[in-house]
Amino acid sequence: LPFLVPQLMQRPISLFRAQALASLAEVLGTSFYRYIENVTRAFIEAMEREAVAGNGPRRQEFLQHAAQLNANLRQDAVHALVATLCEVIQSPRAKAHNHDKLAAVELLERFAKESKCDLVHNLESMLHAALLLFAAKEAEVLKHAVMAAANVMKLVPKNKNAEYIKQVAAILREVTHDISANQIIFELPGLNVRGALRPFIQLLTEGLMKGNENTKELAANTIGTFVSLTAPTALNPYVMLITGPLIRMASENFSEGVKVAILQTLALLLARCGPRLKAFFSALQTTFRKSLHHKSPEVREKTVEGLATMMKHNARVDNVIQDLVSQVRREEDAHVKGSLLTAIHRVMEHKSTATKVSSPLVSSLIATVGPLLSVQQSMVRTAAKKTFDTSVKYLEGEAEIKAAMAKYGGRGDDNDLSSDSEA
Repeated sequence: LPFLVPQLMQRPISLFRAQALASLAEVLGTSFYRYIENVTRAFIEAMEREAVAGNGPRRQEFLQHAAQLNANLRQDAVHALVATLCEVIQSPRAKAHNHDKLAAVELLERFAKESKCDLVHNLESMLHAALLLFAAKEAEVLKHAVMAAANVMKLVPKNKNAEYIKQVAAILREVTHDISANQIIFELPGLNVRGALRPFIQLLTEGLMKGNENTKELAANTIGTFVSLTAPTALNPYVMLITGPLIRMASENFSEGVKVAILQTLALLLARCGPRLKAFFSALQTTFRKSLHHKSPEVREKTVEGLATMMKHNARVDNVIQDLVSQVRREEDAHVKGSLLTAIHRVMEHKSTATKVSSPLVSSLIATVGPLLSVQQSMVRTAAKKTFDTSVKYLEGEAEIKAAMAKYGGRGDDNDLSSDSEA
């Protein structure tokens, strides 16, 4: 074998010699790792050559022989094979086609599925290479990159979830921020391939539900990244899988960072797939209602954003506005009252939503907000002014609008206030 293998792997490799190497796969010794890089590159070149020539069947034969050889590799050759495949995938594109990268990712896909070796120490490299190709333009490359990533994700040990969440988040940042081309990718083509999201959503929801607070926060933020990088049509099948765990975690007493990450991701989901979340509107309203009273300004800010986005798709606007108005009347904390008023303002600033509010409720809203235009706390006064301005035009009839303006229209001007206490 030490004399035969170098002869068989001479490039360009023929189909006969490729078949001979594959047939020897089960008896190749531990010393074969010395040849694995050259053999792998020989197979990739052969597949690339046949693809350029338009000879699909011959290319498939080379692929099959290479996959058979790789599946029977011993443990000492694993790192060399993975390193070679990753190097081909990650090398700068210097050709008008991606046939070499396609060949490499197909071999990676097959190896992750068929190898009997322990691949745990090479999984990060394999996942990195597969995810990099999610930015490719060729449909065939995308398909096999998705399948390779799915096969790799099946091998991730359960006790390593937190590590792989960090890895996935880092790779997404790398893929979407192409420094060399000075551009940011706002939608990742590979994520729009059918089934692409499933293994990542499983990893992230597991981290969200069972990880420590740092893992929960990173998992929620990374779900948000996937949501923002995926087309709504491709995201729709996963909405139920994502939203339920997020709402359950939002109701728990976690740190500000976790809360902000979850609420931000819920707002993203509502913005991209709002109608698909209708089954969750009642639970979301409860979640937002509670979060509007959180001590953190950022938590309340993200809550307002999510609530305003949800109301664009919710026909039951009266119930929500009535609840918010009632809370404004009862709330004594100036900061929370300001957030409640801002939430009303954000809902009412969209005409399509504001016109669904009944006239009696608009009158009640103005009667509640009007006196707040001259309170001492500036954050309440400012929020009340915005809410008044966006809502008064929806009063019934010109006479009622003029009456409200005459009664409250001169209030809310900071220059007319001698005191500006923040108490």
